[in-house]
Parts: sequence; structure tokens; C-alpha cells
Amino acid sequence: MELISLVKKKKSKEAIERIKGGANLHYVDETGCTCLHYASAGGLSEVIVEAAQHGIDVELRDK
Repeated sequence: MELISLVKKKKSKEAIERIKGGANLHYVDETGCTCLHYASAGGLSEVIVEAAQHGIDVELRDK
């Protein structure tokens, strides 16, 4: 399952494992959002922190 899908389903543990495993943090879905957008909307602070530690651009805006 891709990272965005895990985050949308609020599967934080699995999402963090994917991030640590080198998942593409900059992937943008068909709505113009990244995993960071969904993690923020879902209140998944641990995913946000992990993504930030692995280089996601926290200044990204959706389309």
C-alpha cells in the first residue's frame, strides 16, 4: 500500500515504517496533495514529525 493510502486510513505505524524505508515523500496525488497534507488534516503528528525528519518540504502547498 502506498504511503498516502496509509496516511488517509490513519495507519500511522505502517506509514512511519514506509517513511523510514525510503517512501517517496514528495509524491503528489490526483488532488494535488502529499502525505503531509493528509497527515495534517488527520491529526497524525507523529507522521508529520517523521516525514519532516526525512526531508519532506513542510512549506509545500496543495494545488
